[in-house]
Amino acid sequence: MTSVLDGLNELLGPSLPQLEQRPPCISGAELGFDRWSGATPFPEQVASLRAALFKEFDHLDEEKALKLAQLYAYSGFGAEAIRTLELLGQHAPDTDRVAAIARYLDGAQPSHPNPFTSLQRCESDAALWALLIEGELQEEARLQSIEQSFARLPDHLRRHVGPTLAEILTDAGKLEPARRVLRAVDRVATEDSADTSQAKAKVAAAEGDGPKSEALLNELIAASGSELEAPLALARLVDKRWSERGAVSPQELDLAASYVMEFRRSGIGPRMLQTQIVALSLSHELDKAMNLLSTQDKQANAAETLNRVAQILTERADDATFLRRVVTMTLEQKLALVTDTSVAMAERLVTLGFADAALELASRPQDKARRAERARLRARAALLQRRPHQALLELVDDPSDAAQLLRGQALQMSDDYVAAGQLLRAVGEDEKVDRFFWLADHPETVEPERDTKFLAVQQTTRLLSVPPTRMQDKPLADAKGLLDDSAKTHQHILELLAKVDQ
Repeated sequence: MTSVLDGLNELLGPSLPQLEQRPPCISGAELGFDRWSGATPFPEQVASLRAALFKEFDHLDEEKALKLAQLYAYSGFGAEAIRTLELLGQHAPDTDRVAAIARYLDGAQPSHPNPFTSLQRCESDAALWALLIEGELQEEARLQSIEQSFARLPDHLRRHVGPTLAEILTDAGKLEPARRVLRAVDRVATEDSADTSQAKAKVAAAEGDGPKSEALLNELIAASGSELEAPLALARLVDKRWSERGAVSPQELDLAASYVMEFRRSGIGPRMLQTQIVALSLSHELDKAMNLLSTQDKQANAAETLNRVAQILTERADDATFLRRVVTMTLEQKLALVTDTSVAMAERLVTLGFADAALELASRPQDKARRAERARLRARAALLQRRPHQALLELVDDPSDAAQLLRGQALQMSDDYVAAGQLLRAVGEDEKVDRFFWLADHPETVEPERDTKFLAVQQTTRLLSVPPTRMQDKPLADAKGLLDDSAKTHQHILELLAKVDQ
């Protein structure tokens, strides 16, 4: 079948979709991970293989070198496995697989090409290593096979990779498999490691158990001897507070600042700076947070930090602080905002009456999502700029009630009160409908069964417009009629003023 389909691909032409080429699965027997270590103690196996590594004339025994690298990788010594493979000086499927696993266990960047790419679909140990190296669960992943492979790992590797595997599963929404992985780690661990505590905190947060997640992170922060785990736990705690829009204590804020100084030249320095900036914004120190953003411009997570602070600025800052900081944002910062952030900022700007600034954020060409909402914001900005026809153009494809109200405002601004009233009648804005018909002096369009203020105003106005009945041949009766009509007119005027004042 494969040969037939390959032949058809050559005949079908480039206009038709080609068959997806995916690497074949690596079977359990082909990888043979269970056979990478023998039954004898590790030191004896290493000594035996190292003694037989070189034959006479210092020729390398390639088979022994590969077995030694496999033993090192199986035992968790990734760097030693990689150095042993360097003795071979050649690439082969077996050596590439050992190197990929060794680099993962040593925390190094994965090799390119990765021999486990697209193998999460396999029913073998290759699926587990593909998931761990790629760091993200694919839709086609065989989760049952991955769990079975994890259960067959030796105890030291289960302790090593278990927390990471649980976090990957949690990110993918697979909470029950993540819990099973952590229970398997607990069975072989004498005490919780920092990685395991962080994984448990992440699972608890995903389950909605905020107090448990926060308690685990606080324990990790306060634990002695956790050199890197404590600052990373603080970073996760601040992330959790930001997602919940919670508050950060002064002690946590001071701790974040101290970690920035301590780890400024290390690999987690950018993460610590992000943590401090977000913590400052949650503590309502928005000016300090925005000032620190300029020191993070060239870092990888600068855009994420900017968006987090900008959202807090939009939600919590007073009007003066919000306007000052938005106006002073650089063009690069405005371009780095995600659509949700730019829409939220534009919404507040247009509410405050700053049409030009709102229009700039609602008209960015890179934004593709929330089209209707951005169009309504542009329409509101156009109305602030006294451009009703432009507002109508922005709303041409929007049938929503919110768009109808904006169209009504645009027609009102164009002095087309009848059209505005007819438009708003469809969305049930009875009060505004009757007001527009009253302004247009169209009493025939009013529905008398409604009880609205402007219906009463219109009815009273109509009564006031009726001239009094005169009786010229009866002067006394005519005078009495005029007095009665004056009293009624006075009463109608009082009623009209009362209605208008409501």
